[in-house]
Amino acid sequence: MMRTSFTRRFTTSLALAFQRWSPASSLALAHAPTHTIVAGWDDTPHSRAAVLWAARTARESGAELMVLRVMPKGHYRARLAAGRTVLTREEDRADGKLARQITRRYPGLRVRFDVIVGDPAKVLVRHTRSALVVLGAHGPARVTGRPLGPVIDRVLSDARGPVVVVPALAA
Repeated sequence: MMRTSFTRRFTTSLALAFQRWSPASSLALAHAPTHTIVAGWDDTPHSRAAVLWAARTARESGAELMVLRVMPKGHYRARLAAGRTVLTREEDRADGKLARQITRRYPGLRVRFDVIVGDPAKVLVRHTRSALVVLGAHGPARVTGRPLGPVIDRVLSDARGPVVVVPALAA
């Protein structure tokens, strides 16, 4: 059953990408496009580029955009122990600034911001089962030297649906 869902979403994603690059084609989609696009957001220029790419794609496909900030459990516990809120003032301001930028560029787009506490890779992999997930590549990881970084590597290896990685050059 998962394979059918993945195949349907992958085919739809390819068809949407093909239509984007070849607007004159009359390619008919056999399945409805993904209704939600999840964009990973951590207040970096690379994740901002990914969110804006996801917003444009959501507008073009009629999907809803979910901007997802995943907070590792250790950070969350430390903030609560220090008597702080889940998001710092700077993070809250960055979310507001991004929300204004999206609504200015893409009026009428359905957007929601969510904060989830957990392992970033596991949370994003869970979302690949029901949505297109868009992530921004930060470039090589400093510790491991891997080309995309540990979170994106884990998401790509464990994904059950379509994942788009927006290259660091787009930032």
